[in-house]
Amino acid sequence: MSRTNNQTESLDPLLRPAHLALALGLGEGAVINHIRDGRIPQPDLRGRCALKLWRLSTIRAWNPTVAAAIEPLLKNPAFPAAA
Repeated sequence: MSRTNNQTESLDPLLRPAHLALALGLGEGAVINHIRDGRIPQPDLRGRCALKLWRLSTIRAWNPTVAAAIEPLLKNPAFPAAA
């Protein structure tokens, strides 16, 4: 990955369904159902094994409160941003 991409990801990290689940108080299966039903935006990218990934900016545009709840999670080594 280039340095530019690394800088972009540190400024606008990629989020996994687990980040959304924790911030919303839902299980990961419920997050997937909310995506399907249009209550959570479609992922920005797909990772390995079709892992759904969102940019923090996408979640912030959709729901600033959820994005604010996710930001502290990204500092926790147990819930790092997706690579």
